[in-house]
Amino acid sequence: MSYEVGRNANIDPSDPESPGIHPFSLPALHFYEGSRLAIDSLSRRGQRYDLVCFEAPLDTSGMEKFLDQLTVDSFNVVIGYVPDNLLPMLVKRAKRDSIKLILTQALRSDPIIGHDNCALAYASTATQCSLVVDRFLKKYPNANFVIIKGRKPREKEVADALQAAVDTLASGTSMVRVVDLAVSGVSGASAGIVSDRQNIIFFVSSEEPVVNPGLASLARSCPRNTIVCGMPTWVNFESIDFMSHERIQICLFDNNYIDLSDSNRLKFRKRFVNAYLDDPLSSGYAGYDMFSYLMPLLKKHPDADLKDILIGDKKRVSPVYEFSQLPEGGFENHRMTITMLVEYRFIDINLVDAFRKERLKKKMQGK
Repeated sequence: MSYEVGRNANIDPSDPESPGIHPFSLPALHFYEGSRLAIDSLSRRGQRYDLVCFEAPLDTSGMEKFLDQLTVDSFNVVIGYVPDNLLPMLVKRAKRDSIKLILTQALRSDPIIGHDNCALAYASTATQCSLVVDRFLKKYPNANFVIIKGRKPREKEVADALQAAVDTLASGTSMVRVVDLAVSGVSGASAGIVSDRQNIIFFVSSEEPVVNPGLASLARSCPRNTIVCGMPTWVNFESIDFMSHERIQICLFDNNYIDLSDSNRLKFRKRFVNAYLDDPLSSGYAGYDMFSYLMPLLKKHPDADLKDILIGDKKRVSPVYEFSQLPEGGFENHRMTITMLVEYRFIDINLVDAFRKERLKKKMQGK
């Protein structure tokens, strides 16, 4: 994982105003800590695992040393993240050395296609975008799409992937307009809005100072019930009252959706806080999920192919994983959730109607 160890060199833990750990290190650290809690739970059932952490290599030289270490120590499973430019090297060596490779993220699934020993634990950026566009098109076949492209490189990648997905999946009756925030403001989206069909705006920015006035502008200029689909990072915004924008429907898409009202999630959160004195990031839940799900399977079938482990047992249903085999080999988790803001809560869009009916029923009973 990318622990960003070097960023912590100048942090003084004794300073009460110091963050203690650099914020850039927290996602990988929480992933490890969540994994550790899963290992501890499994150990109580008599299962033993050796967990070794490495800093993700950043260049080819570092990757060579890392791969040599894996060979010397006879590792048979590697879970984590490496930069996209180093993936082909890692995938090639992992196949040669019979290492099962589980990647936590990637821009595209291309590097693992044709490699049955490799899997993406969460959908790649391109697949996420394709899945979310496909789900909206199934509900609104003639939708009008507007993509607001943020300024950061990662935001541009997501916006480009969404545009490619619309171009590929949408029929000739669907339309798409792209607004680049590096060129114009959010108000430029109004030129792409139409009145005779469902408008879906992908607002690809995680900058709170950009999203806040941007949503206000869209709420004023868009037809009622326009869907604005944002980024999963929006749930952490503190300065925005999303419910104040009543004219628009706000949705988010996420391949690692955490339902914080779920009893199992609440139990994990309590364990994490008690153990580490910190609220878990989504990566903490991801580490716990992955090790709780995969380790028993790998232990039970140590010599099995990854295909048999991930998609061989049809009776095994997971709320987190839905692995799909890529055309020429390799696997990718296609579990992805679209949530909608309803009464100050982001809930699974598939559960919105049932949620509203239940709320209405309780109101009627209250009368």
